[in-house]
Amino acid sequence: MFKMFNSPPSADIWFNKAKALLKLSRFEEGLSALDKALAGDPRNTKAWVLKGAVLSDLGRVEQAIGCCDRALSIEPQNSQTWFCKGSWLGTLGRDEDAVRCCDRALSIDPRNTEALFWKGSRLARLGRHEDAIRLYDDVLAINPRNVGAWHNRALSEDILGRRREAVNNYRKYLEFASSQDTKEIAFVHQRIQELERAL
Repeated sequence: MFKMFNSPPSADIWFNKAKALLKLSRFEEGLSALDKALAGDPRNTKAWVLKGAVLSDLGRVEQAIGCCDRALSIEPQNSQTWFCKGSWLGTLGRDEDAVRCCDRALSIDPRNTEALFWKGSRLARLGRHEDAIRLYDDVLAINPRNVGAWHNRALSEDILGRRREAVNNYRKYLEFASSQDTKEIAFVHQRIQELERAL
């Protein structure tokens, strides 16, 4: 009679376990499972990026960026990974570096709306509102219901003193905004009233 041995879990099993744990908000256990997945398959770029996302959510952004660098060393033509690195650099206030990462993402996939939007938001933060508006327009050409692009476009028009354009864009934001965004919706209604009084 043959004796049955339990084989150790494969890297894929650990990766799937990590995703299940993370859905339950068990972040440290999820990270541990990801480490085991990566020990079994260190070239799993999805695992590296997921680990980065978890670390970023936990406030360990520099480590998250390191995970992106590991993924990009394996798969340098991944637009979404470049976007992730750019978004995490942006959270550290490194806006110029974030823009460069978004440029890399967009050179691979020009229709990556997340990279277009994030680049626009970083340029706006750098005071380059005209450039930001052009990027929001690119997002809206791909997805006319992108609530963030309407919102940020309105903000940039507002800052540039173009009141009527700002009002029109704020109204488009309200058309698509989630009813749960109560604070932002209240701000936008108030801002529309202020701008209309000044027209």
